[in-house]
Amino acid sequence: MALQDCFLLQRTFCASKSSNCRSMLNLFNIKLLSFHYILVYEFFSFLFFSVQW
Repeated sequence: MALQDCFLLQRTFCASKSSNCRSMLNLFNIKLLSFHYILVYEFFSFLFFSVQW
Protein backbone atom coordinates (compact mmCIF):
# COMPACT_ATOMS: atom_id res chain seq x y z
CA MET A 1 0.00 0.00 0.00
CA ALA A 2 1.47 3.31 -1.06
CA LEU A 3 2.02 6.17 1.35
CA GLN A 4 -0.33 8.37 -0.69
CA ASP A 5 -3.10 5.82 -0.13
CA CYS A 6 -2.40 5.95 3.58
CA PHE A 7 -2.76 9.73 3.68
CA LEU A 8 -5.88 9.52 1.55
CA LEU A 9 -7.34 7.04 4.02
CA GLN A 10 -6.49 9.39 6.86
CA ARG A 11 -8.30 12.26 5.19
CA THR A 12 -11.30 10.12 4.32
CA PHE A 13 -11.74 8.48 7.71
CA CYS A 14 -10.85 11.49 9.85
CA ALA A 15 -13.25 13.88 8.20
CA SER A 16 -15.28 13.19 11.33
CA LYS A 17 -12.64 14.03 13.94
CA SER A 18 -13.72 11.36 16.39
CA SER A 19 -11.11 10.14 18.87
CA ASN A 20 -11.99 6.52 18.09
CA CYS A 21 -11.15 7.11 14.44
CA ARG A 22 -7.85 8.75 15.33
CA SER A 23 -6.76 5.95 17.63
CA MET A 24 -7.64 3.38 14.97
CA LEU A 25 -5.56 5.28 12.42
CA ASN A 26 -2.64 5.54 14.85
CA LEU A 27 -2.72 1.77 15.27
CA PHE A 28 -2.88 1.36 11.52
CA ASN A 29 0.12 3.68 11.00
CA ILE A 30 2.15 1.86 13.66
CA LYS A 31 1.42 -1.49 12.00
CA LEU A 32 2.37 -0.07 8.61
CA LEU A 33 5.64 1.36 9.96
CA SER A 34 6.62 -1.80 11.78
CA PHE A 35 5.90 -3.84 8.65
CA HIS A 36 8.07 -1.44 6.64
CA TYR A 37 10.95 -1.73 9.12
CA ILE A 38 10.71 -5.53 9.09
CA LEU A 39 10.97 -5.50 5.29
CA VAL A 40 13.99 -3.19 5.38
CA TYR A 41 15.64 -5.36 8.04
CA GLU A 42 15.01 -8.54 6.03
CA PHE A 43 16.44 -6.90 2.92
CA PHE A 44 19.63 -5.73 4.65
CA SER A 45 20.19 -9.02 6.43
CA PHE A 46 19.80 -10.80 3.10
CA LEU A 47 22.37 -8.45 1.54
CA PHE A 48 24.73 -8.97 4.46
CA PHE A 49 24.54 -12.76 4.27
CA SER A 50 24.94 -12.83 0.50
CA VAL A 51 28.08 -10.69 0.86
CA GLN A 52 29.38 -13.04 3.57
CA TRP A 53 29.06 -16.04 1.26
